[in-house]
Amino acid sequence: MNRKAFTIIELLTTIAIISLLSTIGIISYTSIINQSAARVFEEYQDSMFVAASNYLTKNYSKPGVNLVFPLHLTIDQLGIETFKNPRDSEDNCKANSEVIITKDDRCEILAFKYSVCLNCNESYNNCKEYFSNTCS
Repeated sequence: MNRKAFTIIELLTTIAIISLLSTIGIISYTSIINQSAARVFEEYQDSMFVAASNYLTKNYSKPGVNLVFPLHLTIDQLGIETFKNPRDSEDNCKANSEVIITKDDRCEILAFKYSVCLNCNESYNNCKEYFSNTCS
């Protein structure tokens, strides 16, 4: 028998294998994109913490500046221009994003807790805590 064409079973098997591989590829790609966006948001929060720490260091003992704790700082007060939302190009993650600094008066040394809250519409809403010193 001289066979010059594929059978329908061979074609369906090939299509099924290709669709399975493409589905796995799309799921992997989506997972990588989501992990990358989560890392970007965490980096933004780390940047906000560093900016708040610098703000506090610069203004804590400055004459004429009276800091009242808990201290609420916005992104504008921290001197950060903008954070681009990796999941939404129209959002710059500024609205309702803030750092709340509280002072622990129980300590003999200066100890601060930074609550960094990043609000990027529905893409990312999370608060992360940082500590400058801890009481023993």
